Amino acid sequence: MTMKRPIAILLVLLGAATLVHGMGAADESLSEYEIKAAFLYNFAKFADWPESAFSKPAAPLVIGILGKDPFGPILDQVVEKKPIDGRPVFVKRLKNAREAKGVHILFVPRTDNAELGRAFKEIDPLAILIVGENEKFAERYGTIGFFIEENRVRFEINVASAERAGIKLNAKLLQLARIVGNGKGDGK
Repeated sequence: MTMKRPIAILLVLLGAATLVHGMGAADESLSEYEIKAAFLYNFAKFADWPESAFSKPAAPLVIGILGKDPFGPILDQVVEKKPIDGRPVFVKRLKNAREAKGVHILFVPRTDNAELGRAFKEIDPLAILIVGENEKFAERYGTIGFFIEENRVRFEINVASAERAGIKLNAKLLQLARIVGNGKGDGK
C-alpha cells in the first residue's frame, strides 16, 4: 500500500462525514482542493442520474475537469477503486466544453466570466451535474457552486438547475447546502 492510499481513504471518509455532520475541525488540516475532491466524490454518491445518462448498467461515472486542473492527482486518488452503485468512477480532463459529452459531473475551476459564458454555450447540460467555483456559480451557470465562508469550503445548490438536467439530489445533500435561485433554479 502506498502513502497515497490512506490519504485518499481519509478524504472519502471526511467527505462522507462532512456531508452527514457538517464541516468539522478535521478539515482545517486539508487543502481546499483535497476537500473539494472529497465533495465531488460525495456529490456523485448523493445524486441520481437518469438511466439514459449511461450507455449500459455498468458504465462508469465520469467526473470531468474543464480547463486547468487545480486538483493534480488528488481527485484521481479520491475516486480510485471506489465504485458508486456498482459503477467505477473515472476522472477525465477536458480541454474544452465540447469534450463534455459522456461526463456526469463537470467541475469548472475559477475562470473569467466571459470565458465561462462561451464555454456554457458549448455544453449540453442534460444529465450533467455542473459544479464550479466562480462567485454565484449555481445561480448563474451550473447546479452546485463552491464558496469559502469563515475559511471553510461550503456549497450552494440550484435545485431547478438539477431538475432541468434530470438529476435528483438527495435530501441530505440539500439540507447541507445553501439553496439559491429561490430553490426553484430561476436564477439563470
